[in-house]
Amino acid sequence: KARAALASQGAVALKPLLNMLQMGNLEPRLKVSLCYALYQMPQSVVISDPRDVNLLTGLLGDDQPEVRQYISEFLMKLSDGETVRAFHGALLKIPSDDVAKTGNAVYNAIVILGTWMRVLPPELDDVKQKIGRDLEDLGQRFSGDQWNKTRQLINEMNSLNKARQ
Repeated sequence: KARAALASQGAVALKPLLNMLQMGNLEPRLKVSLCYALYQMPQSVVISDPRDVNLLTGLLGDDQPEVRQYISEFLMKLSDGETVRAFHGALLKIPSDDVAKTGNAVYNAIVILGTWMRVLPPELDDVKQKIGRDLEDLGQRFSGDQWNKTRQLINEMNSLNKARQ
């Protein structure tokens, strides 16, 4: 009930939820609940603070699968131009030098980018085109067997993008 009540408040509850997540060292169930409340929050939400962008981007690689899932789904629903542009840059900056540490975050970032490429409104066509170019570039960035799943996803996204053009 508490999660639903927080989510129903919409953008008013955004900053308090993010502040709680910023505190770190949260009990795992509380962290999942906070992320769930974000996921259930009605859009449209504007996120402009770089610390909030970094916090949410960092949660894409969290140890808890539920946290990764809820944050990914929350980010996929974003549609404010300024917010999407801020996250677009942050998603591309996730380090990819160690698949064991950041593999989940990189994979989730690609899912988010691919979703945005398909669902962002027409007024963000410039962002969608840039995402398409970025996905083309990312396809060559990941080498080695440890990135097979991620490379396969990128190839699928690139194929979908070419089919739509």
